[in-house]
Amino acid sequence: MGTTISPSDYTSIDPNYTAGKGFYTDHTEVANLLQVPAFTDSSYPTKAQVGAIIKRVEGIIDDKVKRS
Repeated sequence: MGTTISPSDYTSIDPNYTAGKGFYTDHTEVANLLQVPAFTDSSYPTKAQVGAIIKRVEGIIDDKVKRS
C-alpha cells in the first residue's frame, strides 16, 4: 500500500537543534517562558544545550501522540 501525502504534510520549518531551533519552539521562546535572559553560545545552558533539550522533549511528544 502506498503512502499518500497532503499539502498539510509539508512544512517550511527547518529545525537546527545546534542553534536552539526545533520543530515546535526555539531557544528564544524557552527563555521568554522561563523569564530569563536570552540563551547564547556563551550562556549556561548554551543555545546548543537548550536545542538538545528541545529535541529530547519533541521526541517524547511525538512518541506519545504517535506522530512526527
